[in-house]
Amino acid sequence: IANPRLTKRLTISVSGIEDGDLVISDARQKVTKTNSGYEYEVSVGETSSKTSVTLPITSAEYLPLQASAPFLEAKDPELTRLAAEICGKETNALAAAGRIKEWVHSHMTPDASIGVPRSALEINRKRKGVCRDYATFFAGIARAAGIPTRVTGGIVYQDGRFFYHAWVECWTGEWVPFDPTQPADFVDATHVKFAQGDVTDMFKVASIV
Repeated sequence: IANPRLTKRLTISVSGIEDGDLVISDARQKVTKTNSGYEYEVSVGETSSKTSVTLPITSAEYLPLQASAPFLEAKDPELTRLAAEICGKETNALAAAGRIKEWVHSHMTPDASIGVPRSALEINRKRKGVCRDYATFFAGIARAAGIPTRVTGGIVYQDGRFFYHAWVECWTGEWVPFDPTQPADFVDATHVKFAQGDVTDMFKVASIV
């Protein structure tokens, strides 16, 4: 893939997935079962802030993805203060999520030596890590800001091959992906998702990658 960060469409065959819960079809990726496994068709559309919902989001459907969870201390005063500082008076959910993505990317430092999972609070106190830490930190802040957010795990194409990767998705009227490890807002089609939900759901990808 010559320009993975610009790729808008991808078709890929994947084998070795035995857990059906790790086969996810949604508006961004369509999955078809084949004789050897699954075929994923990933297509990236355009997202506009004009179609975004307004904060606060109070629908009961999304309350669990605004709540605290293991590794995500969304109601802790430290994270709620940080979320308020980053988002300010922004009430457009997509714009607020974009602010959080930009802030996390610019305030984190890549560090592959950190091998153990850490919570959003722990990451805030030592802002270094890998994609898992970037995604966890983003999700903790975004939930503290009242934005329904799920952590996602899968693979991404980088340096000539696919690697394990973690990113996030926010509900802003539709599910919109954000990859805080990347400088650009565009989340390319080589992001193939196998898990979504809380941080513990992201860990399930380890069984197939």
